[in-house]
Amino acid sequence: MVDCARASLAVAAALAAAAVALTSGSDDPGRTAQAAGAVAFKELDHGTRPGSGGSEARRGRVLRTETGAKRVLRGWDLDRAVEAAAPVDFARRSLLVVLDSSRPSTGYRLRVVRVDVRNRRAIVTATVRRAEGIDAQVISRPYALLSIARRSLAGATRGVVVRLQG
Repeated sequence: MVDCARASLAVAAALAAAAVALTSGSDDPGRTAQAAGAVAFKELDHGTRPGSGGSEARRGRVLRTETGAKRVLRGWDLDRAVEAAAPVDFARRSLLVVLDSSRPSTGYRLRVVRVDVRNRRAIVTATVRRAEGIDAQVISRPYALLSIARRSLAGATRGVVVRLQG
C-alpha cells in the first residue's frame, strides 16, 4: 500500500512539473521564465523601433536606476518601454533591455528565453521570429524589456552579451 501511494505521489509530481513546463513557454508578454541555473525574469514589454538599415549590432543594457532607465530607453527610441518600466521598484528590481539588429519589416518578435550571469556579464539567449500576417515594410529593430531581481544581476558589471538561438 505504501509503494502504491509513493507511485501515485510521483506521478502527480511529474504531471505538475509538466504543466508548469507547458505554461512557461507561452508568448504572454507578462510571462516569467527560469531554467535550471538561469536568472528568473519577467517580460514587461516587447515590440519594434525604427532601424537605420545600417550594420546595427545586437545589444543589451542593464538598467539599475529610474533616471538611467529613462535616459537609455529614450535614447534608443523606446518610448513605449519607458511607460512599461514606470511601475518598477528600482530598490528591488533592475531592468534588462535587449535590442536586435535591423530587420526588413515590423513583423519580427524578439523573445528572450534565458538569462545567465557568467564572468561578470549578463548572457541573454533569445529567438527572433517573424510574425504571421500583414506588417509594415520598414526597417525596424525588435526589442524586449525584462524585469529582474536586483540581486540576480549584481554580478553583471561588464555588460550584456546577446546570443540568438535557432
